[in-house]
Amino acid sequence: MRKRLILAAAICLAAAMPAHAADNGADCDRLAASPNDVNATAPGVAFDDIDGPKAEAACRAALADSAGQPRFLFQLGRALDREDRAEEAKAAYLAAGDAGYAPGYHGYGKLFELGIGGPTDYAKAATFYQKALDAGMKYAAGDLAYLHEEGMGFDKDPAAAAPLYRVAAEAGDDWSQVHLGFLYEQGSGVKQDYAEALKWYGAAAEKGNTTGQYDLALMYRDGKGVPQSNEKAAELLTRSANAGGALAAKELARFYEYGTAGKTDPAEAERLYRLAIDKGDGDEVWQSQNELAWMLAHSGAGRLAEAEVLIAEALSKAPKDHADYGPALDTRAWIEHLQGKNDEALVTELQAIDRDPAFPPFFDRLGDIYAALGKTAEAKAAWRKALELKMDDPSREPDWDRAAVEKKLAS
Repeated sequence: MRKRLILAAAICLAAAMPAHAADNGADCDRLAASPNDVNATAPGVAFDDIDGPKAEAACRAALADSAGQPRFLFQLGRALDREDRAEEAKAAYLAAGDAGYAPGYHGYGKLFELGIGGPTDYAKAATFYQKALDAGMKYAAGDLAYLHEEGMGFDKDPAAAAPLYRVAAEAGDDWSQVHLGFLYEQGSGVKQDYAEALKWYGAAAEKGNTTGQYDLALMYRDGKGVPQSNEKAAELLTRSANAGGALAAKELARFYEYGTAGKTDPAEAERLYRLAIDKGDGDEVWQSQNELAWMLAHSGAGRLAEAEVLIAEALSKAPKDHADYGPALDTRAWIEHLQGKNDEALVTELQAIDRDPAFPPFFDRLGDIYAALGKTAEAKAAWRKALELKMDDPSREPDWDRAAVEKKLAS
């Protein structure tokens, strides 16, 4: 009851704000419509781009003029949500949903999924996503699918997620298209089908989804379902990175570092790694710090201090159970080796190998560290081990030189 009273008070207050009814409604639509609302009369505004106070004022005035038009209720909820006024936002969203406007139920459920204004409640989120879907908002199927895929309020079940993602993907939701493409690429919950993965990644990429562009680029890089093309991959990665895609910036930086698409450009690689660090919000941040630290360490002693700072930051952020934690330890070991701290480097490199005992370059560098410590027998044993192991994924370290290891053993 308290939520409804808050909303009623807000609407009554709006009645004192003079404005032309049509102008107020147009302003509310312009400032707070959702890009995913098929009933919206304006292109829509991404949530992070909403000017909360301006949108709130316009939508309150529009509500006063329209006697509670549910579209304006929903958009008022978005404005209040952007202002971090969760209880008022919930009241507006719920009122819009109860008035028959499906996106209101979706917005209400999202606050419970994210734990905004109270504890996370996946069951309640799922209930209101289902209400929104039943009321005709097909995009809500994607949010419901995500809960199934990730095991949030349900058992992890990609098979249950897939048909829900398809509903939203076919309705044009680009994030559902990305997720559905991923399920097909991995064969998770559905039969693996690269053609379907390409279809849905491509649909999201055409909408400007930076993750869709990134995932499609990797399909071309790896030749999955398409002729392998580093040039096409680089083109897609560039589109994504230019739009702020941190994952794409990191991968494109590697292309420039190693000359994957035919051109080596360390300065551009560094710019892109720093872009990924600045724009990223997940694992890509510390992974990019690791990659940049590695590149700087190989660019000369003048940048070893920068590399040391970067790898320390990366390791402080990296989850210790992540597959790339070992490579980050390897980077630190190599920096220590280049600084002449070979006793420390030995301990760190052995830690890296303990986490990833089948990667040949780790043993190559272990041999170099032993050699620097004057332990010739141990160095030779490590280099032999490097040659015995198979390089299953050459893209991890494209410039690793097996022939150079053979020369070290021979000499």
